[in-house]
Amino acid sequence: MAVTAKGSIIIDNPKAEILNHAGLKTDNHVAELYQKLLKLEQETELLRDINRALREENVLLKEKLKECETETHRSKTLKSPIKKQATKTTPSASKDTYAVCNSRISCDAEFAKAFKAFYQNMNVIRGQFLKLKHYKPPEEDNVQLLRQFAEKQSHMLKDFGDQLESCISKLKNDVALIIKKKRERLVNSK
Repeated sequence: MAVTAKGSIIIDNPKAEILNHAGLKTDNHVAELYQKLLKLEQETELLRDINRALREENVLLKEKLKECETETHRSKTLKSPIKKQATKTTPSASKDTYAVCNSRISCDAEFAKAFKAFYQNMNVIRGQFLKLKHYKPPEEDNVQLLRQFAEKQSHMLKDFGDQLESCISKLKNDVALIIKKKRERLVNSK
């Protein structure tokens, strides 16, 4: 007999009976799912931290982009025939600033592609999760059907976990590669 946290006795738990009839231990299964949930929550928190850092960097990049745009606009106005005299007295736009702006714009585009792929993969995984969520055991008390249900559900859970881990690790690798390229560009521009 099972007892709830409030001290109530559970007389009938059909889900536990189905898993027990199918030869599965509910405690082990729940513990395994709980471990996976904890791991996913940690990875989600890590992704939130990365997202926060990227948003802060995005703000900085937008400011730099505005600086680059104003500087290029200024250099274009200085090259116009009306203001030929001003060109001699005003410093021209540096090539380093232009290169840094282009590099950052390129990184932003790469981040956008990586996040777009991530969100597309997450939508596929979300669909898989919803399918798994709505997957119900057969109404019949046939042990053979219950075993098949338990095996199929276990396989679906494994596929779901594998795809989720793959999606997250791909995003991590993409972000790491973009950051590595960005650092290399910064070193080369100096």
